[in-house]
Amino acid sequence: MATPVEVKTLLIRYYCMMTRCYNPNHIGFRFYGGRGITVCDEWRNDRQAFIDWAKANGFKPELQIDRIDNDGSYSPDNCRWVTRSQQNLNRRDTVTNLEKGTRICYKCKIEKPFSEFYRDRTTLGKHGYKHLCKDCDKIYRRELRERKKRNKKP
Repeated sequence: MATPVEVKTLLIRYYCMMTRCYNPNHIGFRFYGGRGITVCDEWRNDRQAFIDWAKANGFKPELQIDRIDNDGSYSPDNCRWVTRSQQNLNRRDTVTNLEKGTRICYKCKIEKPFSEFYRDRTTLGKHGYKHLCKDCDKIYRRELRERKKRNKKP
C-alpha cells in the first residue's frame, strides 16, 4: 500500500508527463510532444493504471521515470524508475564521457570504450550526431545496402 506522500508524488509525476507530451504551452513540450513522444493509451486514459504499474515496478519518491528508448513513448515496456545520475546517462546529448574514455552507442545504448567506435565516424541523424559502435555500424551499413538493393528496379 502506497503512503499518501507516495501517491501524491506519483500523481505529480503523472501530470508532468502528460503536460510535457500534450500541452504546447509547456516549456518542455518541444522536447517531448513536439517531437512525437506520447503516453500509451493505457496510462493516458487511466492514471490508476500508471500508479499500479509504478508501484509494481520499483517506484520510490527519490526516483524518476525514464524512457529506455529516448525516441519511444511513455509505456510500461519502455519506462523504468532510475536515479537522476542514471537518467542523465540516457539523454540524447549525453553520449561521451571523456574522463572515463567511453561513449554510449546510439543504437544499443551500451556504454563502451572509444576503441569500440570508428575514429570520428558518426551518423548524422534527425537530432544531431549519433555515435554507433562498430557492431551496430556494421548492422546499419548492411541494412542500408539491403534497402538500396530492394529499391533498385530491374
